[in-house]
Amino acid sequence: VRDTAYHSVRAWIRDHESTARVGANSSVVIDAARRLLALPPEPGALLASSAQGDVREWFAPIQQAMGYDGFFIVSPDGMHLASTRDSNTGVECHFAEKSDFLPRILAGGTAVTQPMESLVPLEDRSGELREGLPTMFVGAPIVGDTGEVVAAFMLRLRPSRGFADILAQGQIGSTGETYAFDGDGRLISRSRYDDQLHAAGLLAPGDEAMLHLLLRDPGANLVRGERGPESLDERPLTRMAASAVRGEAGVDVDGYRDYRGVPVVGAWLWDADLGLGIATEVDVADAYEGLRTTTWTIVTLTALIILLVLAATVLFVVYRDRAATAAALRERETLLGSLVDAVGSDYLMFRHDFDGIARFATPAIERFTGVPLDEAIGRPWWELFPVTPDELARIRRVDGRVRAGCTPDPFEASYTHPDGSVRTVEVIVHPDLDDDGEPAGVLGIIKDMTDRHRTVQELRRAATVFENSDEGIIVADVDRRIIAVNKAFTRITGYSEEEALGRNPRLNSSGRHDAAFYSEIWRALETRGEWRGEIWNRRKDGEIYPAWENITAVKDEHGQVVNFVALFSDITSIKQAEERLSYLAHHDPLTGLPNRLRFTANLEQAVAAAKRHRQQVALMFLDLDGFKPVNDALGHTWGDELLKVVAARIRDCVRGEDTVARMGGDEF
Repeated sequence: VRDTAYHSVRAWIRDHESTARVGANSSVVIDAARRLLALPPEPGALLASSAQGDVREWFAPIQQAMGYDGFFIVSPDGMHLASTRDSNTGVECHFAEKSDFLPRILAGGTAVTQPMESLVPLEDRSGELREGLPTMFVGAPIVGDTGEVVAAFMLRLRPSRGFADILAQGQIGSTGETYAFDGDGRLISRSRYDDQLHAAGLLAPGDEAMLHLLLRDPGANLVRGERGPESLDERPLTRMAASAVRGEAGVDVDGYRDYRGVPVVGAWLWDADLGLGIATEVDVADAYEGLRTTTWTIVTLTALIILLVLAATVLFVVYRDRAATAAALRERETLLGSLVDAVGSDYLMFRHDFDGIARFATPAIERFTGVPLDEAIGRPWWELFPVTPDELARIRRVDGRVRAGCTPDPFEASYTHPDGSVRTVEVIVHPDLDDDGEPAGVLGIIKDMTDRHRTVQELRRAATVFENSDEGIIVADVDRRIIAVNKAFTRITGYSEEEALGRNPRLNSSGRHDAAFYSEIWRALETRGEWRGEIWNRRKDGEIYPAWENITAVKDEHGQVVNFVALFSDITSIKQAEERLSYLAHHDPLTGLPNRLRFTANLEQAVAAAKRHRQQVALMFLDLDGFKPVNDALGHTWGDELLKVVAARIRDCVRGEDTVARMGGDEF
């Protein structure tokens, strides 16, 4: 769960980094940055520049389509040259001195921040403007004509629309959660325990845990009302958080206190590039119950049946001696108790007569019913195990078969525990014989199956996630043979499960990468245990497509690789969207000709080339006379058709290296 959440967060970040790169490479943004950098760094001059309007107009459809909260163009000295808001223009970027976010962009890389409190009002879920809401930023470098970084292009993200939602999906059972935190141990995603945190005084009224909670070990279980030995401000980080902020990844199966003071087990990692940690934790009380019971169910139950048969045989012989009837009964009860004590409290052995009165039980009765052993003996079993009328009738039919001397098959039943939970148990019964070999009561074993059922449900849920994931998944053994694929694999590649099993994952190879590329992948898996990046794959029908792929080496407890798991997604649509955004930014949507911005860039390049080679550049401006009457008489539809025809005819009159552009309206 930890790894799945981590890779999902990385994929979400990569998508936004890609959008930032597309924006930074747009001619509109590049041209606006060049013009704004030439102006005095004052709000009045920057806001009055036509470049400000050009880039805002360019950004408007992108903002509407992709849900960004705004954009920024930032100079190398940390000044906002352009922004969605007038109030942000001409002021210093607050990232300039507080993090390495801006320096990383100005050094030529893409970067993303952690969630932080917004310094400007943003819309909350109800649509009202509020300060301090969580926000994030992603940025990419704006590169000039000579290849140097001239400014930074940034987008404002809303973490609640992706980052926090992804982590919130990593919940295991009723107590598990997956969350992220920064280098100070501050929670930067949502907690499923806000109500508990308010009740314990860890959160102020109205606050959410996100950005307002430090992952400190309170020294006591605050959920139970306990209080630690000292002020929470003086407490250290939880064992998990302290390990993670040191740059470590790990798993703790022994248990440690989380930020509520509740004992949990957990797995965590630290991403140095993002400067954040991701952890998955589950309450110890829930973590292993299902695992322990599932592991021992078959072996222990088989052993108990064998011991029970042996005990019954011995006790039958003992019962034949009438003079030792009372002593034999005590001996039998002692023997039965010893048998169950040997396997602990996971099993309850009992005996009741045909009136349903409990005559013998092991101490586990208190765990199963909440009633102490001395109070349980002599009470009807249906008082100890409250069941529905239908269950009561069914169990009495089973008792009837036992009265007739039969040994029914094991069966499951459900009852309501005093704590209010409904529990499922497996029951094995057989006749308890008297001195004459006749059935005198019911002897049996009860096994709590509730956690086993929950474990099965968790496994089914995991299988459902595997099968219904939008990403293709390949599981290969250590010899690189495919042993499992999901439905998305078949949908993306065209190979069925039967065609893929037993084959090498290179059946997807496109032929576009050389041997050195694949050698680098396996070298990364051997040294770091993972590889991720863009790759060209081939479908069964021969079509080559771009994919983003994550490959992880799965290791056992001894550190030996036992499997390889690859998750990949078809990013054809992303590539097409990037190309489409680039095209729309540079071309007139009606005629398909370069627009004013593309024309300006081409003209500057042509003039620069002419200067170098001492040549001349011809520039012609065309204006259609009489165009307005066409629109007025025939309508804009025919006017648009006329512009398309004129554009095509002009384009046919020039050479391939020449540029014909529409400047707007009827001007070319």
